[in-house]
Amino acid sequence: PEETRTISIDLTALAASYHDQGAAGGHSSAKWCFWGYKLGLVVTKSGIPIAFRLMKANWTEGTSSLPLIQEAKQRLSEVGRLEGLEFLTADKGYDAEKNYRETAKGCRSMMVCPGKKRQYKKRVKDPKVRKRALQLHPFRTQALKFYDTYEGQVVFRDRTGVERANSQLKGAIFGIDRFPPHVRGLRRVTAWCLGKLLHYILGICVNRANARSDHSMRAFVA
Repeated sequence: PEETRTISIDLTALAASYHDQGAAGGHSSAKWCFWGYKLGLVVTKSGIPIAFRLMKANWTEGTSSLPLIQEAKQRLSEVGRLEGLEFLTADKGYDAEKNYRETAKGCRSMMVCPGKKRQYKKRVKDPKVRKRALQLHPFRTQALKFYDTYEGQVVFRDRTGVERANSQLKGAIFGIDRFPPHVRGLRRVTAWCLGKLLHYILGICVNRANARSDHSMRAFVA
């Protein structure tokens, strides 16, 4: 059975044609603006997708996180694996009390996430701010304290699973972000991404059946 002690969440950019009126403009980073969509993924430690959500590019981690976390909770509950979940790793874009609260109360686990730089430094240095933060943001304060520990850093390294999945899905073999001309609009792009994700999962299953590395996708395609 797939190991689900630690799962990871991430949002990645899928650039689209400017002729696609169903897309929107957004930011993938502070320096890069694009027109298209964003794909939210929740994957296991080994990179198996368990939940996904496609949205327009003007969505951010803050606006897309709760539906994605709740969908992951539902999928794990359906297969009886929610009880084994302990950690959800995420990047600093998900550093918000509502996400820590939903992970703790809804999934009965802890979100392991680096704090946003400015808030994080202030919290560490000023004891008054630290006390106030514990009152206003109890789940966030507890989670950031765990992130500072050695165990927290070890858990956070499991985040490589979602980064590897995004890299392979956008690579030469699957090309999830290379939409054909007829694939436009949120509904069609969602169907396109679902097909690519199923193809990706099938590739991992075939590799496991043939005793190959999960992510030897070139061998799978050949």
